[in-house]
Amino acid sequence: MLLPFSLPIRESLIFFIQNHWSITFLFGFVIFTVGLATIFGIIFSKVPKYFTIHKHLGLVEIDELVIQKYLDRYWKTLFPETDIAQTIEFKKNGLNVYVDLPTVALEDQKNLIERIDQEISQLLFDNLGFRGDLDLNLKFQDTPVIK
Repeated sequence: MLLPFSLPIRESLIFFIQNHWSITFLFGFVIFTVGLATIFGIIFSKVPKYFTIHKHLGLVEIDELVIQKYLDRYWKTLFPETDIAQTIEFKKNGLNVYVDLPTVALEDQKNLIERIDQEISQLLFDNLGFRGDLDLNLKFQDTPVIK
């Protein structure tokens, strides 16, 4: 900011650039590389995620948000008072779903897990025709992860 107003600072900067061009080049190259990495990171992080399902009419691509909405609606019917945190990851032939569930009595967890697995598989098949591998990773609050 002081460059336009101070002749000694301008002369020092010109002297530094003329005599230490390799440092100036390296500094500029680092800034350019960081900028490119930032731009590519932004571009590739915004790529929508799709899951391809083979239907009788051909291939159908389903957006991750569609699956997310179906699961959100399911969790609201199962736990109406609780907001359920979930993460969906696509894999080659299926889905990984990570879910944080509220606290449930230990003796009820096994039956609940079987019910959730069956109902979500049926929900995805009925609405989307999904027949791939579904890996549910359920974690009840205050208990270890159950797969």
